[in-house]
Amino acid sequence: MAVILGNCASNPSKSIRDEALQLDTVADYIAKARTLAPAESAPRLLHATSFLIEQGRTDWAKEILQSLNPAQLKDAQFARYLLYQAKIANKNGEPYFAQRYLFNDKLEALLPSLGNEDAQQLREARATLLCDLAEYVACVRERVALAPLLSDEASVQLNNDLLWDALMEVPFDELTDLARAEKDRTLEGWYALAETAKNQNTSLAQQLQNIDNWLTMWPDHPAAKALPADLQLIRQLVDQQPRQIAVLLPFSGRLAQAADAIRDGFMAAYFEARQQVGQIPQVRFYDSSAEPATELYQRALDDGAEMIVGPLDKDAVNSLLSRDSFPVPTLVLNSLDKPAANADVNAISNLYSFSLSIESEAEDVAERAWKDGKRRAMVLAPANAWGDRGVAAFSAKWQELGGEIATDKRYSVAANFSTQISAALDVDQSKTRARNLRQLIGQPIEFEPRRRKDIDFIFLLANMADAQQLKPLFAFHYAGDIPVYATSQIYDGSSQTNLRDLNRIRFTTLPWFLDDKLDEKRAITAYSKVRPGFQGLYALGVDAYRIYPRLKQLEKFHQARFHGATGKLAVSDDHEILRQQEWAEIKSGTLIPLTSSTESPSDSDSSDDNN
Repeated sequence: MAVILGNCASNPSKSIRDEALQLDTVADYIAKARTLAPAESAPRLLHATSFLIEQGRTDWAKEILQSLNPAQLKDAQFARYLLYQAKIANKNGEPYFAQRYLFNDKLEALLPSLGNEDAQQLREARATLLCDLAEYVACVRERVALAPLLSDEASVQLNNDLLWDALMEVPFDELTDLARAEKDRTLEGWYALAETAKNQNTSLAQQLQNIDNWLTMWPDHPAAKALPADLQLIRQLVDQQPRQIAVLLPFSGRLAQAADAIRDGFMAAYFEARQQVGQIPQVRFYDSSAEPATELYQRALDDGAEMIVGPLDKDAVNSLLSRDSFPVPTLVLNSLDKPAANADVNAISNLYSFSLSIESEAEDVAERAWKDGKRRAMVLAPANAWGDRGVAAFSAKWQELGGEIATDKRYSVAANFSTQISAALDVDQSKTRARNLRQLIGQPIEFEPRRRKDIDFIFLLANMADAQQLKPLFAFHYAGDIPVYATSQIYDGSSQTNLRDLNRIRFTTLPWFLDDKLDEKRAITAYSKVRPGFQGLYALGVDAYRIYPRLKQLEKFHQARFHGATGKLAVSDDHEILRQQEWAEIKSGTLIPLTSSTESPSDSDSSDDNN
């Protein structure tokens, strides 16, 4: 294949960075570059490095960079050298090494003097990395610094959108503090707008009023010239709010207590909304255990419902799929079976599903463990359908990320947990090897059993009672040093103290458990007969009320998020409400929120565990 590599020696005006490179000739290009003096070879080798990174040949690119002497590079070359080192580190799953390169002290001093293109690339790389590391405030600052370097409208809009996405990850209380303390006017305006948008305890009408107030105060701000798209839609949503909501729940039978908890959460949010600006819909409850779901649904429509929440029972939810259409937005409180490939998408365009599914939590665990640098997992789950679903979701996501499953073990609540844990960790095999060795040599030997060494962490699926029995057994069987990750089921909210049996477990959990200041939570505590095991369902009821006005907003803008009591919520292409929960850890018997995914798993002494 003929490729023009260019010859800058004969054509000094040609930019080396514009030269065309292809894999079948790049080796010759590099070899020729290395015959030149350092001042001439460095730009060519950096150009080849950039090309190889784009082609995914990071090992080759790294070899070239290692041959360069950074001290001999000119300022712009040194900046590119660090940028390429960071790109390689990122592609190799080493974001913290990338951070060292991109925030090098010398590079920091050079940034203001670099050319526009180099400065843009570095600022963009830094902003992207900071966001990936969940350092959202620093990411916002980097994008504000990047904005003046951008000239075309599309780039400016994209930068603003990404900046807004980062702002929406910053906790509301932190945004409030930042807005009050910030001296830079551009940043102050962004923080103030994000505070308004993030305060989702307010009604849509109140939020719209707050946005209009912000526009009056900040008419020349970059965001005022191009308001984030999800905020632009709010005015339309306010005008389309339903005047009557029907809630279909099974108030008798096996799900009656669950229905009561969801109802109490829903009404706590309803009464909180009544204290704010805007139209409040009439709410009517229907007992879905009293008649078939399809008939009840139609009765609610005939009664004037413009929004329907429920049903809850899986069979009732699936029976609704027999309908030809859903005339009003319908939020069922269970997962939907996937529609057939030839299903009429328009027929279910108003149908959404919202549940506390184990699948989404298991996927969260996989993503978090991967970000924490774990690569080989031991899976420990109950031998039942719930365990199978959680493990299937975790395994699919974990292997998609590139992780390995060292072992997948199931435990039975009917059997001895200690025996099962010993077998899962291969401690039994260690004891067997020692016994065979004693028999072979015919005399006693000193021996300490060992567990398998090929595990980075344990993914534990268990309810709170089982987890309190299982976790101490890890230390007993020589695995007290292995980090344990779990889903929210290990903590049911029944106590925030005396949790020592769960020490050092890192788990995904509902924001509901971490925020005692929620007005709805206080109302339920004050006026309802609180059932500790149903705390998640109270939160589900709260979010079912709070999210219904925003379904179209979340559907239209996939980057939009609603920060609710059950997690950070989004709407998928198939209308499932996706949840990203928060993270916590049990330390010294107390529930501790983990505020950043950059935090490493607890390295507290394993003596904290019960043995």
